[in-house]
Amino acid sequence: AYVRDLVLKTDTDRAAYIQDDRNERAMLLSVDAWFRQIVDAVAARGELDNTVIVFMGDNGYTLGLHRLDGKRYPYTPSVRVPFAIRTPWAPAATVGAPVSNVDVAGTIAALAGATPGLEQMGIDLGPAIRGDPLAARPAVLMDWGGDDYAPAWQGVLTRRGTYVRNADGFQE
Repeated sequence: AYVRDLVLKTDTDRAAYIQDDRNERAMLLSVDAWFRQIVDAVAARGELDNTVIVFMGDNGYTLGLHRLDGKRYPYTPSVRVPFAIRTPWAPAATVGAPVSNVDVAGTIAALAGATPGLEQMGIDLGPAIRGDPLAARPAVLMDWGGDDYAPAWQGVLTRRGTYVRNADGFQE
């Protein structure tokens, strides 16, 4: 209901979203250049063969999709975000299984040969980095605490889709 109740976007709004999208893509080019500078600097120190680099976003931005502004929604632009791990021993690959930011700490600990002192909520992504299958995990949990723009919600994200239940009981 909160999405259906949103005011329709105007041509001016749409033009602003298009410009925001262009600006975001231009910014990502600078992120690519920055990433290359990091890799080059580590390589210049002779440490690239002993370095793992983790790159991830927190949330995507809807840019007006379904009349929504922001990153608090359980829809694809907000929840499917870049997450990359660069290692010296593995070629580039894509993992189709759902992964989450809760997987980062345990993965870094495992790659470093350390044992975390606290129980880890995520899984070690090391097997995927080595080209092996990940531990079975059909989905990752997502949630939002709610605010003036979107109600609280909880959901699961799978390879094929998303299930969400809003605080008011609405499911999609």
